[in-house]
Amino acid sequence: MTSHFDNFKWAPQLPPLDWHEATSAIRAQRWEIFSREKQDYIRWRDAVLEKYDTAKDELLVEIFGYVPEQNPETGKKRAVLPKDLSTLRDKVLRTNCYPYYFRPPGEITHAVLWSREPMTDDEIEAVLREKLPGHEWIFWVNPPGRKTIPDIEHCHPPEPATMPTVNVDAERYIFKPLNKTYGVEEFEEICFEFGIELEEATSEKEMAAKESETAKTDGLSEKLLYKIDIPANRYDMLCGEGISRALKTYLGMEKPPVYKVVPPASGNMQKLVVKPETGAVRPHVVAAVLRDITFDQGAYESFIDLQDKLHNNICRKRTLVAIGTHDLDTIQGPFSYEALTPKDINFVPLNQTKSMNGEELMKFYESDRKLSKFLHIIRDEPKYPVIYDSKRRVMSLPPIINGDHSKIKLSTKNVFIECTATDLTKAKIVLNTVVTMFSQYCAKPFTVEPVEVVNADGTTVVYPDLSPRTLESNIDYINQRIGVKLDATHIANLLEKMSLQATPTADNKSVRVSIPPTRSDILHSCDVMEDVAVAYGFNNIVETTPEFGTVAVQLAQNKLTDQLRREIALAGYTEILTFTLCSHDENFAWLNKEDKGESVKLANPKTIEYQVVRTSLLPGLLKTVNANQHFPRPFRLFEVSDVVFKDDGAEYERRSRNQRNLCAIYSSNTSGFENIHGLLDRIMMKMGVGLVPHGDEGGYYIKESNNATFFPGRRADIFYKNQIVGAFGIVHPDVLEKFEIGFPCTAIELNVEPFV
Repeated sequence: MTSHFDNFKWAPQLPPLDWHEATSAIRAQRWEIFSREKQDYIRWRDAVLEKYDTAKDELLVEIFGYVPEQNPETGKKRAVLPKDLSTLRDKVLRTNCYPYYFRPPGEITHAVLWSREPMTDDEIEAVLREKLPGHEWIFWVNPPGRKTIPDIEHCHPPEPATMPTVNVDAERYIFKPLNKTYGVEEFEEICFEFGIELEEATSEKEMAAKESETAKTDGLSEKLLYKIDIPANRYDMLCGEGISRALKTYLGMEKPPVYKVVPPASGNMQKLVVKPETGAVRPHVVAAVLRDITFDQGAYESFIDLQDKLHNNICRKRTLVAIGTHDLDTIQGPFSYEALTPKDINFVPLNQTKSMNGEELMKFYESDRKLSKFLHIIRDEPKYPVIYDSKRRVMSLPPIINGDHSKIKLSTKNVFIECTATDLTKAKIVLNTVVTMFSQYCAKPFTVEPVEVVNADGTTVVYPDLSPRTLESNIDYINQRIGVKLDATHIANLLEKMSLQATPTADNKSVRVSIPPTRSDILHSCDVMEDVAVAYGFNNIVETTPEFGTVAVQLAQNKLTDQLRREIALAGYTEILTFTLCSHDENFAWLNKEDKGESVKLANPKTIEYQVVRTSLLPGLLKTVNANQHFPRPFRLFEVSDVVFKDDGAEYERRSRNQRNLCAIYSSNTSGFENIHGLLDRIMMKMGVGLVPHGDEGGYYIKESNNATFFPGRRADIFYKNQIVGAFGIVHPDVLEKFEIGFPCTAIELNVEPFV
């Protein structure tokens, strides 16, 4: 099979786009900056062609409901129309098999809306509004050259993740624990006051009917479900157990539980040994045991669902953390966490009957709708992470799948939980969330058995750590931010409603807050203040009139900036806004500049495109010229924005300072030096700064420069009050070559702050 994709210029080296960049590119129809790995497409194509004659046959069968028929010539499937045409699906929205790269990972979904007939934009919008309620989305219809299957209409709506939604059995988790059967409006009001949102009251049958008109709803439950939107950082409420517990505490029906780590009755703590080779692929692991637990069907389903919710939220689609749960009675410690070549790993995956090695497993799950999207995390690694028990039975291949031997069942009494991770902090949060939520089903509620983890360096750590953290918050800070006058005791009582134990300090000027392991979202006094406001009730805060009036005045720097923008635009230049972050090379080496330690560097940049905070606006303008070379020249672009420098001065708390710069560039078939020089004169004239002789402090003057960014003999420094405030000149050919610009450019960059 060949497709239009085989002729594409694949560009995996391009950085992934965030939501703003993606929407801007879609509106500008700049498809060339969307990036995805060609190998993803090849894997999808090869997996499809193993079963079907063409990709179109696969799509017609899997998406629209055509009947698969074996082709006697090829032995593969082909699509034929069913006898009953009413069974066909006209429009289907599903996740793309090989999506474009977006960032942050897991927070933007690239979906495809397939249609058997051409659709108008209005029809597409109507479908997306119905299918994606509460989501922000944008769509584009692929131009002919970018369609995998040219004669099937489809559009692409990338959809950013919203607040997590939890489907809660109303009777089990709301009515019974709260000893009251709530009406929808009454419960909606409680949710609003508590800071969560009741999206709708529904049932499995009703949701299936809404999903598709042709969906089979026979046998589905009509039990009342509440769909509740949860704040993204409240991991403790991603399951019915957490929501029920939090609401009971909020309504004063019970005290927050105290979670305890209890040594095993046998005295022999389970041990998990980490081998050094795991450091290259997935270095961290934490673990715990839920002993003597009793699952019923509802608790079992909630246990599985919480893991899925965490994987999609804090775990970032398993890239940061992957959870594995095992029936402890089917395995034997000590356990080992290793990294082996794919061919050396053999086991029966969860819910399968055939043993596979690592390579076979990757191929087997390529077409799996759920697991295929996780394969890329380790697929190209030379070694895969794997967890064994003492008898060399594979427990899990993180972050893909567990082994079938140790799978959790409804009858499981002892659960071994392990979380492998690239981020140890998040692994601890995930482990704490799982054990605190479901330890309520243990014979001794809210107790957890620890596991000893022996790290690769020989150090030993015992997990989980359920000890509370302590944070002291000032009473005046809380009152001023909310707009109330509460004493320390009242604030402590309010915090208890939010599952936070608090006691006033001896001087009653602060409260000392004990933060349980379930509340990883509490990081600062502002989080404590927010919980006080929620417990007090936003509707109970009395509206007041300010005791004094103020008249807003624009900052002098901003006023001058706005005036400069207007004058430069009137001179024929187009304003642009570029990213504050750039790569180290773009900021220094590509401008022929040395790094003298003046830039603010990111400690853990996610990509080389964003390593430092810019100290110059020029790289952004040059990159813009590079990206628009297919448009007619001349280019007249400018930007007036902040750059940032390190500064250890006592007046700078963050040891850095912002500086407002002006930068303009002219690019055409000739250098246009006179255009930039003329722009400088116009700017100075409009600011009332005159040209003066060298050394005169009464105005500005220019002097030959040694700035290596510009061409020798065609460059100058700008002096104001005998201080260099900027430079301009013809951009050096070496600089243009590094930015891949094939036409001469002249630029100016000026610090505008001395003119305020």
